Amino acid sequence: MWHTPAIGSSGSEPEVLDVRKAAVRLPVEEKQRVVLAVLAGELTAAEAARGHGVSTNAVLSWRSKFLDAGRRALEEKISGPDRDTGTAVRISFRTQ
Repeated sequence: MWHTPAIGSSGSEPEVLDVRKAAVRLPVEEKQRVVLAVLAGELTAAEAARGHGVSTNAVLSWRSKFLDAGRRALEEKISGPDRDTGTAVRISFRTQ
């Protein structure tokens, strides 16, 4: 947190003003647009962060979560009672 002594304050202790910026809460749809722009190479994470009033680390975190969620969603899973026996590729090798 940054503190700035108040100008013209009287007394032995300077008055401290809180000059932090208010937290920016972007809607999920806007975060998706930002992440897709970064992944497409249209913007760097730093450029996207400056343009939306957030930290570069926030943009990098969104990108990481986006990619992790996509990876999990694309994992091959077999439905049914034998779903714990492996992926479709492994099962096809066993039956050949």
